[in-house]
Amino acid sequence: NARSCSFSVSITTSCSSTRFTRDQISLAFGDAYGNQVYAPRLDDPSTRTFEHCSVDTFEIYGPCTYQICYLYLYRNGYDGWKPESVQVYGYNTRAITFYYNTFIPRDVWYGFNYCSGDAAASAPTLKVKWWRFFVFTVLYLVLIV
Repeated sequence: NARSCSFSVSITTSCSSTRFTRDQISLAFGDAYGNQVYAPRLDDPSTRTFEHCSVDTFEIYGPCTYQICYLYLYRNGYDGWKPESVQVYGYNTRAITFYYNTFIPRDVWYGFNYCSGDAAASAPTLKVKWWRFFVFTVLYLVLIV
């Protein structure tokens, strides 16, 4: 029975990205205490999300966190996508910006982990345990139905 909190996530797509993408984009972020927010399938080609030179803002609900210190993106597809930055605003946490400015590799969690307090500790991938991914996916499906 964890509390649910609202987060505002603004994703800026680089002007040097592909003109548009039909790729599936997911997001995971959290704090140093194991609280993780997972947002599958932020993409929606019908609303022109993630076009080059654009900013897309999402309201995401998930477990309340302390200060957010890691963020990973996941891309599945063949178009390619280059985010410039991702900014997260959450209840009771300072806003934090993660600067990418690189094309996200396909089929791998890619991002940054500053939880150790050392900015040089950014990790290129996130290994999500299969059971955690399964639980979050099932919860997501239950909540939207």
